[in-house]
Amino acid sequence: KLQMRHDEEHDNYLDKRRSRKTFIGYFFKFVYVILIIAIASLIFIYRKSLLQLWVDHPVLILSSILIGATYINVQAYNFLQLLEHTESFNFFEVVRVWSLTSLANYLGPFQPGLLVRFGFFKTYNISVLKTAKTTLRQIQLNILTGMFLASIALIFGFQNSTVRTFGILLFSFLIILPIILRVIRYIFESLIKDERFRHFYSNWAQDLLTIPPFTKFYLFFIQHSIMALLVFIVYNTFTSNFSIFESFLVGILTTLSTLLAIAPNNLGIQEVIFSQISVLKGMETPEAIGIALIFRITQIGGCVLCLALAKVSLKLRRTGTISNE
Repeated sequence: KLQMRHDEEHDNYLDKRRSRKTFIGYFFKFVYVILIIAIASLIFIYRKSLLQLWVDHPVLILSSILIGATYINVQAYNFLQLLEHTESFNFFEVVRVWSLTSLANYLGPFQPGLLVRFGFFKTYNISVLKTAKTTLRQIQLNILTGMFLASIALIFGFQNSTVRTFGILLFSFLIILPIILRVIRYIFESLIKDERFRHFYSNWAQDLLTIPPFTKFYLFFIQHSIMALLVFIVYNTFTSNFSIFESFLVGILTTLSTLLAIAPNNLGIQEVIFSQISVLKGMETPEAIGIALIFRITQIGGCVLCLALAKVSLKLRRTGTISNE
């Protein structure tokens, strides 16, 4: 009887867990559909203005897609530098996987496209654990670099004393961050005796509680600079008062919000950020929506362009036109 009762309780627990997962899954699907409908409705309402906007600026859209493709290449290269694996990778294969990962992130929240990346590196005998740890390291460096550039932009790019004070506080926090992390590491290594927790610490937390050398950061400076350049070019096509400091802040804000991935590939959130900034700069609603969609097209178009270039490169390599070196 006790065994039957235990089995019954266990079955009830599993049923509740499945119901909870089902509810969460349906909730995210519902939100996803609402986002798609909302964006499609806005496009339909302002379709004539948006079409005219894109007809008037074809060079802007094409150059933005090229910058977006460059951004994807830099992201992929940064990851390979952090992976530190002796296996020789075909860079265009990695770029192709990176583009597929970005497109697959539209399938759901919390970056489901990472499964594509995990599967690819698994074929090179790189464990999912190592790929995941490298991904977390890349996110860490992305955030730290973004915070540093944001503090510089807030301090030197604005006259408002409150904004500059916030920038100084952010910069000061980054200065003392290594000390804070050292204290946390000491607590973990000295006071935590539980073997399971120490195993988790050694596998996951130890690297993230260590500030990497400066040589690991410069590529992320380039990555954020490419995004700032894209923002600067797009906004200054429609307004003449968008500074490079504002471009860095907007690019960093968008990048960091993408890392959270609450919505599928930041769908809706990115559009709100760009359109609201446009409105604050005095633009009309059609222009604001058009700018937000240009950035979305840049992301998707950059992925498609990278996939096409990777396919051509890999085909040429297979036929021997390009050396494998």
